[in-house]
Amino acid sequence: MTVDATPEPLSKALAGFDARSDAFTPDDVNAAVSDAAKTVVDPTDAERAAGAAELIGFGLRPWPNNDSPWGTYFGPTASLERADGSLAHIPDIAQADAATVDHWRTRANAVNHPVLRARYADLVCDLGPQIAPAAKRDGKAAVMAVDAYMVAASLPGVGTCEGLEQDVGSVSLRDASNPFAMGSKQPASTAAQHQI
Repeated sequence: MTVDATPEPLSKALAGFDARSDAFTPDDVNAAVSDAAKTVVDPTDAERAAGAAELIGFGLRPWPNNDSPWGTYFGPTASLERADGSLAHIPDIAQADAATVDHWRTRANAVNHPVLRARYADLVCDLGPQIAPAAKRDGKAAVMAVDAYMVAASLPGVGTCEGLEQDVGSVSLRDASNPFAMGSKQPASTAAQHQI
């Protein structure tokens, strides 16, 4: 079992969201995690990597037509041109590695709130193959994301969460049939009960 090395201030911020029963957006989580990260002093290498996984995961924005710079649904919030003409993406998945994807997978299986579960599982499914090219697209993560977004769509306050509504609508179109194309014969509600 993987030990969660997320720095305590970030863990507390995330636990606060995980304990909620209403809807919130990944932007809300990003703001809280970013603020908490400013209070971390002298992180270990493991804490730095886990903190970066959280900051990258919640800092990314939807690119509904999968036209991000990486050809993925999730992409940078901003891209800036450097003096040499190359682009700097914020955040940039070039700062992520297979351990980042494993962190998201572990968190998807550990959290209870459907907004968090959906985000982590969706990150694994969407970005896993880009970050760790040897990995295949994770069908179980896709099913988990779809099911979690569907539960999130019924939470109190979801109508005020514009970013969440976009993710809920988009993932059902992007990934709903993907697990079945990968050979899964289970209905989504059954397959999502399994861990990724």
